[in-house]
Amino acid sequence: MNKDRKPTRILITTKDKIIRSAEVTNYLSRLASYHYKSEVLNEINKLVAKGIELENIFILSESFKYDFAYSFLKDIQIKDKSIYSLLNIGLPITLQPNEKILKLKYGYQILNYLYDNSTMA
Repeated sequence: MNKDRKPTRILITTKDKIIRSAEVTNYLSRLASYHYKSEVLNEINKLVAKGIELENIFILSESFKYDFAYSFLKDIQIKDKSIYSLLNIGLPITLQPNEKILKLKYGYQILNYLYDNSTMA
């Protein structure tokens, strides 16, 4: 696809049916979700093509909000303190077993459990 071209969508309905704003919002949300999944697969392919091992690639259990900037997370390293920012988005899921990422995931699950079950005064 030409990078200068932008995809467009036109919603068409019959004259007797009015499209509610909730329907448009739902459609756009699903469209963004499908686009995100496609982008994830494309990014994984690029990383593998660069020689990055699958065990060093992970995805998150939740999707990013498409209207929020996450540029500070680009090329994040497991030892960076910014890795903890990911945990508020979702849990890491490895494409192949990776002990460090699994420890991070399980540690966060334990902290979440303790926080959720604590009695706060």
